[in-house]
Amino acid sequence: MALKIQILKCEQCGGDIIPLKHSSFLPGGAVQAKCVHCGTPYALSSEHANVESSYVTTVFDKEIRNGYEWMHVQKDYAYATAAFEKATHENPADYRGFWGLVNANSKELEDHTIGKSQFSNVETNFQRAYTAAKAHEDEAVAEKLQGTWNAYKDCVREYWNTKGKEIEEKRKKITENEREMACLSKDVEKLNRKRSKKVSLPFIFAEVLCIIIFAFIIGISGIPILASLFVPLIAVSVVGSIYSKIRKKKLETLYAKKQGDRYNISDDTANLKSEVYEYDSNAVV
Repeated sequence: MALKIQILKCEQCGGDIIPLKHSSFLPGGAVQAKCVHCGTPYALSSEHANVESSYVTTVFDKEIRNGYEWMHVQKDYAYATAAFEKATHENPADYRGFWGLVNANSKELEDHTIGKSQFSNVETNFQRAYTAAKAHEDEAVAEKLQGTWNAYKDCVREYWNTKGKEIEEKRKKITENEREMACLSKDVEKLNRKRSKKVSLPFIFAEVLCIIIFAFIIGISGIPILASLFVPLIAVSVVGSIYSKIRKKKLETLYAKKQGDRYNISDDTANLKSEVYEYDSNAVV
C-alpha cells in the first residue's frame, strides 16, 4: 500500500516535515520523519490521507536536546559531551550525535588553541559525522559539515603556526641562557676557591714588608730590635684583619650576585623549556 503523506509543518520551527530515506516502520504503521530545517524527529501515520504528526521522544532525541542545552545555554561542555556520547551509542547512524561531540569538544568550534591529542579526537568524530551524513542524509548536509570543519581546522593550524614562531625565539633564548650559565658557573667556581683561602700571598708579602720597615725605623731610633718587632706586628695584624674583612665581604657580595644570576637564568630556562615541550607535545601542524 503506497504511503499518502501530507506535507506537514514543524511544530518547532515551521519547516517542512519529510519521511527519512532510511526510515523504518514504527508501531502502528507510523513512518520515521524529520523537519528538514531543524531536524526535529516525527512519526507520520500512513492510515489516512490527513496525516497527523506526533513528536517522537526517544533516548537519542532526548540526549541530543540535552547536549545542545548544556552546550549552548549552560556552557558546560563536559555534560554536553556525555549527552552526545549517549546519543551516538543509541543511534550511531545519525550524524548529529558525532557532530555534537565535535562542537562540545572544541567549545562550539571556537577553541583554536586545542592540542594535538584532543584535536585528533575531534577530527575522528567529524569523520564519523561526515560519513553518517553522506550515507543517510542529503549530500548538501555532508558538504556543509565539511566546509565548517575545514574553516575550523584552518584556524587551529594558523594559531599553532603563529605559536611556532614564538617558540623558535624561545629556543634561541634557551641556547643563549645555557651559554651564559656556563660562564657564570666558571666565575662562581673561581670565587668559591678565593673565598676558601684564609690568607693570600699579597697579604703575606705586605705583612713581611711592614715588619721590615717598622724594624728599620725603630732600629734607627735606638730601640732594641726584638722590642721593636712587637709594635709592627700589632700594626700589621690590625691592618691585615681589616683588609681580610673588606676582601671577604667583597668576595661574598660578588659570589652571592653571581649565584643569584645563575639561579635566575636557570629558572628562566626551565620555564622556556616547559613551554617548548608543551608546544612540541600539542602543536597541530
